[in-house]
Amino acid sequence: MVAVPRHLHASGRLRREAQGAGVVLADGGAPTSGAWRWDDRPGVLAGYYAAADLAFVGGSLGPYGGHNPLEPAACGAAVLTGPHLDAQGPARKVLESAGALEIAAPGAALADALRGLLSDPSRLARQAQASRVAAAEARGATRRAVDRLREWALWPA
Repeated sequence: MVAVPRHLHASGRLRREAQGAGVVLADGGAPTSGAWRWDDRPGVLAGYYAAADLAFVGGSLGPYGGHNPLEPAACGAAVLTGPHLDAQGPARKVLESAGALEIAAPGAALADALRGLLSDPSRLARQAQASRVAAAEARGATRRAVDRLREWALWPA
């Protein structure tokens, strides 16, 4: 298990919360059995996503808008999130329509979803493959935006 807080300013608070819940944290090297690796360095998230079988995308357990679930999907990880993805509507739609996104409420439902994915390697592999395909099909948003701006005679300015 690796925890990679996206926002450095929140890292200390999240670290204390994890430790308060009894999680043993390791800051470097391979964590001991049962410990979580904690890595709040900027720019490392994609590497972890590429190495992961499953990624839980944060900012989605509370009404914070969620983080982009296409990032781990593009790296080939199966994706699990909480229910609050308000700022991620298009990404959520793409992944849900491909059967590539698992959404669970906080608490027991999230634990059950995590357990279900991790205990079924073929399901996990299917979801990871669906994630990869859906993310590949969603690529090109910048090009589509520039094309639209050109249609409206707004590009180049």
